[in-house]
Amino acid sequence: MNDVLEQAKTLINDDTKTIKQLRYQVGQCEQLIAALETENQRLVDQLGHLVQKLNTDDMTGLANRYHLEASFNTLLSQPQCHQLALVFIDMNKLKAVNDQYGHLMGDQAICHLATLLADNTHEGIAARFGGDEFAVLLPNTTHAAATDWAQSLVMQLAHSPLLIDQRPHYLSFSFGVSDMRADNAPQLTSSKTALDQLIRQADTRMLTRKA
Repeated sequence: MNDVLEQAKTLINDDTKTIKQLRYQVGQCEQLIAALETENQRLVDQLGHLVQKLNTDDMTGLANRYHLEASFNTLLSQPQCHQLALVFIDMNKLKAVNDQYGHLMGDQAICHLATLLADNTHEGIAARFGGDEFAVLLPNTTHAAATDWAQSLVMQLAHSPLLIDQRPHYLSFSFGVSDMRADNAPQLTSSKTALDQLIRQADTRMLTRKA
């Protein structure tokens, strides 16, 4: 009888040790899973930051040319996108700001216009094309509507001066508009040629206005 009790105690002790070991191993696994989840989230956040940096103009926070091209392809691949207008914008007399106040103030002038574009581009994509030039894609927008939109920004900018040494400095820009239908650009294509064509046409019209 005593032998049976001893054997039972031994088995119970062994089972208790096994349960403790299993609980320890489960705890270790849970810690490892938590650590992996934390590292995975860190990598996801880091990737998101890198993607944003890849697509964003550092100075203005607008889309860059790479993102502009990608957005053009994306918009045209959407069945609901029946028309696409492009507004090409060039600031007027930025050199005078640079010469009189310095390039840092010139950068502020560029950012001032960029903020106006960002605040007024809800459905499309506003991008810094380079220097003081910008391009805005407006989906499902006619040539006339895009022209009205750009003209309204000209008026807004005229009433939103940049403060330089606590004094208002009034900025302006010239613009040109092109669109997929009116300019016979290739319809519903992801070809870079189509975007280049729209930019060239809008740029030419912008230069005509500036002249």
